[in-house]
Amino acid sequence: MIHCLPIPTPFRVGRVNCYLIDDDPLTLVDVGPNSALSLVALEAALAEHGRKAEDLERIVITHQHADHLGLVGILAAKSGAEVCALDELKPIVEDFSAYAERNDRFAQKQLRRHGVRDDIVQVLGAIFAGFVFHGFFIEPSAGETYWHGAVAFNEHLMHAMHEVPVWVKLSATIAMLSGLAIAYGAYIVSPSFPAQFAEAFRPLYLFSLNKWYFDELYNFLFVRPAFAIGRLFWKQGDEATIDRFGPNGAAKVVQLGGGVTAKLQSGYVYAYAFIMLIGLTAALTWVIAR
Repeated sequence: MIHCLPIPTPFRVGRVNCYLIDDDPLTLVDVGPNSALSLVALEAALAEHGRKAEDLERIVITHQHADHLGLVGILAAKSGAEVCALDELKPIVEDFSAYAERNDRFAQKQLRRHGVRDDIVQVLGAIFAGFVFHGFFIEPSAGETYWHGAVAFNEHLMHAMHEVPVWVKLSATIAMLSGLAIAYGAYIVSPSFPAQFAEAFRPLYLFSLNKWYFDELYNFLFVRPAFAIGRLFWKQGDEATIDRFGPNGAAKVVQLGGGVTAKLQSGYVYAYAFIMLIGLTAALTWVIAR
């Protein structure tokens, strides 16, 4: 028996149809995109027919689009199922990231060829890459495997992220549009408004202008104490102690000894004879004392 499993996608195409062939071997034709929402929907659809992802024995990929093969690695790892595709699709199924990167380079080349500025090309590439590959980094089904403990990753939290109210998802966009409207009104419609507002709400203006005084607070709590400790170790520890009694002190002793030696080595014969006499006297004294 063949069951159609409509799976939601994050793309404008909407849902994609996967097909469960409930026979021997248990076969799934196409798998949907690499998205937590898609994986949850696929597992729920399998459960409706009394099956689990772990029960799959064969996965058939019809073509190379991301919304049809995105979950193939995850499902194959879960079930150990055999993956079947055309020979031409083998390198794509095995390494979809490399295939997508080649497409990305081709698209960038075409954009530059038709006069699109390089900075715009880079931005579009980053947006496209994030849109296509975000599942590898943040989706519950793949993120834990990808990060492998390098960062804290909570699968339950990532699942819950998709269930927040719509207004939460739109809050950043609403804040951006509100700021754009305020900026347009303040600097285009009424250019005198910013100065009037700053004068009327002087404390609030200064608080915002100085970035909530975080820099000043950070300077007081961390930067100044760090400088004071550094000066203490530099002046008292390094110069006054280590250098004074270490290399500088040893050099001073050598310098003083050299000065005394230089005075004794005057070049006169009587000076050397006097030193020899002192040495001879000391030697005789030592012999007699024994």
